[in-house]
Amino acid sequence: MKSNDSRLEREVETASLRRQDLLCLFFYYCGISRIRNLVFRLRRMPIVRILAFHDVPYCQIRCFREKLEFVQKATNVISLDDIFAGRMSLEKINIVITFDDGYRSWLDTICPILRDLDLNATFFISSGHIGLREHEERDFLLKNLKSNKQSSS
Repeated sequence: MKSNDSRLEREVETASLRRQDLLCLFFYYCGISRIRNLVFRLRRMPIVRILAFHDVPYCQIRCFREKLEFVQKATNVISLDDIFAGRMSLEKINIVITFDDGYRSWLDTICPILRDLDLNATFFISSGHIGLREHEERDFLLKNLKSNKQSSS
């Protein structure tokens, strides 16, 4: 029963992603984003977008990698430091990739993909363990570090 529930959740999540993708494509083909980008370019202003991710489920790793490959080819991927230093492209859309919350998949899957593609990313992790003793820190991390892996029980 538990596996059926998780499969249903994955299917709902995938359908939700498809609706979002369709909405983005609709606006793209209507020309709304092109008009907005043209106004920015005429004003000689850089266009910056932030892609914020949380966890990437194991079943979506290939799709995640393909999206990052597309972003790498179509945009200028920069770091937050680049924004603050003013190192942004006026010709391409500047993209900052970020990850929130502190998932184990970051180490297992996301970091190797970013390294392979030579992409920058910013990871925002919980700082709730700062100032804790060694055993308190270990307990905090075990309790609060999220994982998308399912238990075998």
